[in-house]
Amino acid sequence: MVVDASFCFDEDGIFLLPIEHLDSDGVSDDFAAVLAERALVSDAFRTLFDAAFHDLWQTQSRLAKASPDAYLPPRLFNVAVVLDVHAWHPYFRPFEGMSVVVYAADFEPKTSSVEHGAYQLLVAERLGQAKRASAAAFASLPYLMALDDEGARRFAEGARRTTRPDAEGARLVADLLPRLRERAFCEGIGEAPSGPGFARVRGTSLIIPRELTSDIQPVAKRLDALASEISCAHYERQAVRDLDSSSPEEALREYLVREQPMVVIATKDGDIVWDPREASALQAVSDAIAGIGAKPGRSLIADLSVLSSVTERFLGAVEGAASLPIPVHALEQGGGVYLHHERRLLAYALEQPGLSPLREAAPPYHRLLLAARAMHEWAHVAVEGGLVPVAPAKEALFGRAHADLARMFARIVNALPSEAAPLADQELRAMRDEGTRLEDLPFARLEDYRANLLARRLLRPQELHAYVRANVRSLLGEPVGTLRKLARYAYEAQYLWLAGVDDPWRYFVRSTYFLDEYVATKLLTEAVARELFGAVAQLCDCYEVDATRLVSS
Repeated sequence: MVVDASFCFDEDGIFLLPIEHLDSDGVSDDFAAVLAERALVSDAFRTLFDAAFHDLWQTQSRLAKASPDAYLPPRLFNVAVVLDVHAWHPYFRPFEGMSVVVYAADFEPKTSSVEHGAYQLLVAERLGQAKRASAAAFASLPYLMALDDEGARRFAEGARRTTRPDAEGARLVADLLPRLRERAFCEGIGEAPSGPGFARVRGTSLIIPRELTSDIQPVAKRLDALASEISCAHYERQAVRDLDSSSPEEALREYLVREQPMVVIATKDGDIVWDPREASALQAVSDAIAGIGAKPGRSLIADLSVLSSVTERFLGAVEGAASLPIPVHALEQGGGVYLHHERRLLAYALEQPGLSPLREAAPPYHRLLLAARAMHEWAHVAVEGGLVPVAPAKEALFGRAHADLARMFARIVNALPSEAAPLADQELRAMRDEGTRLEDLPFARLEDYRANLLARRLLRPQELHAYVRANVRSLLGEPVGTLRKLARYAYEAQYLWLAGVDDPWRYFVRSTYFLDEYVATKLLTEAVARELFGAVAQLCDCYEVDATRLVSS
């Protein structure tokens, strides 16, 4: 399998172990060969990572089998490996819900161990779900409780050696672990006690004697305080201003005057503080970023450059793009980056979802996602202008494809097991009351698909891959009905095929819990699921970009 080196290795100080090159035993040989060529980590890294990944996978599989109501089975995720422990915010996640961030040092023998590396992988995943350091650590305790005595000892050794920014947290857990292993219990590991003398640690499968509460509470409090301290220290480093160069405010003004980027800058409330057509008005933008640190200042300029470049790419590629109507109904003015309806330019808000550009420099993969989001906005304009129609040769097929999809959903609903039928009926009644049919749900998302069909032509491959990894994700925890979620999965997974991801079906089912949620529960078979996804693909495939309206290069 080919390694997309530009996507996996082009970000400074970090590399990505992508889902396609991971399995229950760790990293693929193809990826390991490229990693060795680049010499970013020691020869021992792969050995320790593979052992940690395998150990974690086996333990999670065993726990899920022993107590399926308490534990999720293992899954694959994109693993971002940071080389410099102080380079970025330690709790950033590049692809929400589909990635974890660890440190290269977590898989080096001098600064870790197999069990410590596995624990950090698990904590990183749980942190994305729980959002709190203590909750993530305690939700990872069953892995440690399942270790034998020698494994627990090796975890403690790795925790003592770690150089992570939050090293104190691993050591606190290591110090607490002997007491837990001696006196506490986990579902799926031995016989769990019950009665007034025991209590469950909230959000976990851990059951403890009540007297251990006084041991656990200080650890939880310190874990959360430590995370806060680390975040504060990060923002303090980001606030530093260079003494031997121009101020960030001055650098931004010089950039705006020199480059005249095709982007408007807005406050988080939507007030415009910069427009290239009002280039002399610089005071408002200077005031808006007053006090910004040197790194965030440079990062802000880089973000603006990306947006301006995307706009130039779009306007240069699409015939008559400057005069196309703005689809106000399809493009909201919000979300950090959006197409400003009146100004007809991309707007960059000084407060982004998950990122405060005035407080910190953008983390890795941010600008790939930024470019993809920006091109998606412009592509909606092209869709509204008729650039992505149903192919003339497929107009008859389009009608049949919609009908086929309706029949496919009807088959699935009619074949549901009897215990699932009442909830399904309730969900379908609610949909009928709002005037929606199940087959309409993917159909309603086709405008987005059409936009991305054009964006695929105009984006760099790395930008498209980043977009896909952020937008095809597990919906297990989403508060959505089972049938609605199935329709959403069937549509969103299409992006894996659109982006040319290696073995899209494997990527999808091994990273989303889809088989566990639908096939293991006998709501449908994997063959029927593939048929459903194929029916949605048939609908999507009816569209094509009108190449006659693109500027030939």
